[in-house]
Amino acid sequence: MHEIGHAVFIGFIVLIIIGGIGIYVLPSIIAVLRHLKLAWMVIIINVFFGWSIVAWLFCLMFSLMSKRDLGSSMFE
Repeated sequence: MHEIGHAVFIGFIVLIIIGGIGIYVLPSIIAVLRHLKLAWMVIIINVFFGWSIVAWLFCLMFSLMSKRDLGSSMFE
């Protein structure tokens, strides 16, 4: 019984880690799936600076903006 509990605990930890990584790269995934021209910028900022809440929120907001809104972006 003890070994089963240990396996469940390890599985739970692995699930939390995978879920955390998924949430961490969520802005990058959204940008790529939406075929944004500047998806590369979102990916770079997200991977290197996503640990800060501000950068992660910026990436999420940028990836969720409509393509029309991005047309007048200063980054183009």
